[in-house]
Amino acid sequence: MKGLVLEGGGAKGAYHCGAYKALYDYGYRFDGIAGTSIGAINAALIVQDNGGYKTMYDLWTGITPNEIVNFDNEEVAKLFEKERSWDSTAYWAKEVISILKTAGIPTDKVLEYLRKYIDEEKVRHSDMDYACVTYCLSDMTPKQLFLRDIPYGQLHEYILASAFYPIFKLRRLDGKFFIDGGVYDNLPTRIMAENDYTSIIAIRTKLKYPQRPLKDDAVSLEYILPSEDLGGTIDLYAKSIQYNIKLGYYDAVRFIKKQKGFYYYLEEDVPFFYPLLSEMNHEERERIRKIFAISQNKVFLDTLLQKIKPKKRENMSEEDIITFFLEEYAKKGGVEKFTLYTPQTFLHEIFLRYEQEEPTPKQWAEFLIDKKNKKKILLYTILDIYRRKYENKQ
Repeated sequence: MKGLVLEGGGAKGAYHCGAYKALYDYGYRFDGIAGTSIGAINAALIVQDNGGYKTMYDLWTGITPNEIVNFDNEEVAKLFEKERSWDSTAYWAKEVISILKTAGIPTDKVLEYLRKYIDEEKVRHSDMDYACVTYCLSDMTPKQLFLRDIPYGQLHEYILASAFYPIFKLRRLDGKFFIDGGVYDNLPTRIMAENDYTSIIAIRTKLKYPQRPLKDDAVSLEYILPSEDLGGTIDLYAKSIQYNIKLGYYDAVRFIKKQKGFYYYLEEDVPFFYPLLSEMNHEERERIRKIFAISQNKVFLDTLLQKIKPKKRENMSEEDIITFFLEEYAKKGGVEKFTLYTPQTFLHEIFLRYEQEEPTPKQWAEFLIDKKNKKKILLYTILDIYRRKYENKQ
């Protein structure tokens, strides 16, 4: 069976919305979905739509902080825009004192919101299965629950238990206290693998692969990872949500179409940057050799790549290393992220932003003295090769 797993992460769950829409648009269908915390909420929304995304999309595109907690929407917007004033400071001080007095934010509005969007009857009569994870504080044991394990009429309460963030006031469920399932398993792939799901896609809200991945040769497990940080777990600011939905969609399309790139989206999976780098002329090679302290008895390009390879990133190909290097300068130069590039059009965008900065031949000697510029010197060299090979022919 095919399963989908949604990681917890509070407001970062907007990323699920965009990523799942892309999967659906490209024909992916699943037999069941499991999630923790916000992942449990989004999973229920998808299941009740029998695999669709409309209800989840409506929730995320219409959500405001005031619908979840008794915070003023304008003050929340000011907070995330970092607009400081005495009135705003006084407002948040009052709210913090109120939360402390009541031992947490009341969950009545959250439960009401879940009931507004999640239809238990539709979830239970869906063709898809559903699972969520919570943690029982009273018993000090995790609860991994499929729909069949949840008492009829208590679906919303158990979903809330899965998403019971510590800032909320504790409430009893069947005489026991529960807390966010993320304290046990924030990405519940194992519960799916143990229930005959042999093909699983997991949508993360964190930037990295799990430190303790599922190890089961009988299960195919693939991850959709964010290409940048998704922000805070309580960031319900509309601009952040809209951005993360868009980011999720593009990142999922990258996964589906096996596009290259780390931060950007590159269409062609063919060597381009590495061959371009290998076309340095003698003068350029000697300049780079000098600035990166590469001796004559070392393999030039291999040594250079090791010097610009990002730390803590293993198993990167030559092309990957140069792509990562160029992407850093594309970000600094403000190259548009949400566009599908070929390697050539991507390099062209970088060229347009840095061509005016390139040193003149008379400036090179002075420029080379400052070791801080050595990576930028490599960038200028690549752009100069690009100009000779492509730009001057257009």
